[in-house]
Amino acid sequence: MLKTLPYLLLLFLLATACNSADDKGADPAPLTTSIALQAPVLLNDSTAQLSWSALNNPNFQEYRLKRWEVLNDPTAATFTVRPNSLSSPTVAYPDATLPYADDVQYQVVGVLTSGQTIESNTVTLHRPGVHIARAPIYDVLFDEPSRTLYFVGNTGTISQYSLAFQQITKTIQVGQNINYGSLATFRGRRELYLPTQNGRVLIYDAATLTPLDELRVEPVPAPHGLTSVLASHDRLYISTGPYNGPTLRVYDRATKAPLPYQNNLDWYSQRLYPVPGTSDTELVGMAQYVFPMFHTYYSFSAGGAFLGTQQNVSQRNHQTDGRIFAFFPDGQRYISGAYGDVYSKTTAYLSGLPRLPTTFTCYGPDAATQTLYAGTTDRRIYAFGLQAPHPLLHTRKTRFYPFKILKDPAGGFITLSIDTPIEAFFLNTTFYDAKVLVEHLD
Repeated sequence: MLKTLPYLLLLFLLATACNSADDKGADPAPLTTSIALQAPVLLNDSTAQLSWSALNNPNFQEYRLKRWEVLNDPTAATFTVRPNSLSSPTVAYPDATLPYADDVQYQVVGVLTSGQTIESNTVTLHRPGVHIARAPIYDVLFDEPSRTLYFVGNTGTISQYSLAFQQITKTIQVGQNINYGSLATFRGRRELYLPTQNGRVLIYDAATLTPLDELRVEPVPAPHGLTSVLASHDRLYISTGPYNGPTLRVYDRATKAPLPYQNNLDWYSQRLYPVPGTSDTELVGMAQYVFPMFHTYYSFSAGGAFLGTQQNVSQRNHQTDGRIFAFFPDGQRYISGAYGDVYSKTTAYLSGLPRLPTTFTCYGPDAATQTLYAGTTDRRIYAFGLQAPHPLLHTRKTRFYPFKILKDPAGGFITLSIDTPIEAFFLNTTFYDAKVLVEHLD
């Protein structure tokens, strides 16, 4: 018996050592010095689910979630996240204030009590089918042959947006305050014409946005300069601000020489629109900064000789904006103003859209479907019959505020909406640094 005692003692010591090891358990999780942010998941139209690896650090204080729009809003929004459980290996967070944007980026920053921060990787959430640009906007020009939009800011910024590539392809600053420009073909090349407040028309290559030429209007109609320029049959028709003399000027594009013109019905600061489908040159001028608005019809020969004019005032006694304008497909009528008044091309009032508890911001007539689309200040596009009495056909809610409805030569319409509320009469309003949603309306 005594001989077996040492063996029993040895077994006891081994069992005690094993129990002691079991009592200690597994090694504690190591402290972490990095955060792995997973790709976000779009749950619904306004919510993205995010998850990341938790920090295991006794000095952990909180997470800060940073979010920004890749192209449209480089300033990050920051949200504080304090998880309910610090023992979970991952942190889940639903972002329920997701902005409506094409690409949104996220990053998580862990904050320690010492003030030290630990940053995660950056991930991107992409919304398929959403196309947004950001640009200063005073007006928009559409070059149908190339399906290119030109966002024009009146402080001199021009941004070229390709519908084919669905992005801004080039932006320039011309160094002058500009008003309503136009596009035309001269000697086989598409040109962009920009009227300035110092009395010059800047001429750019529309494809490359490189300067080609300039034309100076003499004498300069200071202080308001030039309001609008329109090209037709190699002639430039230029509207000026207030001036003691003709406020519509005609110039030869090739020689830049003025052509004879005299008309006592001119009104100053007109936005000029070409009458479509004519072999000569017919224009409608919409006077700005006047109450009520003057409408003036002009007729010229293809060579620029003045043939005649007619004038009327807006049907409703209010000040409005020459940007709210569209010709009907037949070229015989146009619609203008925030209440949808229809005129003949020679400015006679014909009809009007039904009154609604809102006001109109843009129009898009469609001959194929005999439909007249109209954007409104309450973020809708209304569809009316093209012919009087213009019955209301249907309504479509829009994400942003409709600004332009443009006929797409590839079919359907291009609608441009901005995130800035549009006033009922947005005369001379510039939407600086606007967020523009580009959509296709079939």
